[in-house]
Amino acid sequence: MRDYRREFYRVYASTHTVPRKGVLTPERLRARAQQWRTQFGPLLPGRKDARILDAGCGDGVLLWWLQDSGYTQAEGRVTWVDSQRGQFGLNTNRGTLTVAMPYQANATDANRFRNLRQNDYVRVEGQLVSNGRLDLSRFY
Repeated sequence: MRDYRREFYRVYASTHTVPRKGVLTPERLRARAQQWRTQFGPLLPGRKDARILDAGCGDGVLLWWLQDSGYTQAEGRVTWVDSQRGQFGLNTNRGTLTVAMPYQANATDANRFRNLRQNDYVRVEGQLVSNGRLDLSRFY
C-alpha cells in the first residue's frame, strides 16, 4: 500500500521548504539552535513539562529544538501496544514515536499502560533518547 502521507511530505519538502530555506544540515541546525536560544529562550516557560504550541507550517525543526532543550511533552493516538516489551507507538504531529515504559513504573502509569488500546488519545512526558524513541516519565 502506498504511503501517501510520507509522499506528500517528501514532495512538499522538495518543492517548498528546500528551495526557500536550503537543505537542512547539522551545521545549520546548530546555528538555528543558537539563534532560537537567544530569541526564544527568554520567552519559554521555566517548567520543562509545560505545554507549548508550535502553530507554524514549517519542517518541524523548532519542535526538534524544543525537545532537545528539554521540553518533553508529546500527545497523539496510540498506534500499537506491545505489553511484553512495555512499549507502545504514539502517532504525533511529528511522526510516530516508540514510547517505552520505565522498568519500575508507578502504579497509576502501569495501570494506564495495561488499559491502552489502539486509537486511544494520550499525552505523555518523557526523555527523547533517540530519534523516534521516548522513555516515559508519566502519563497525563
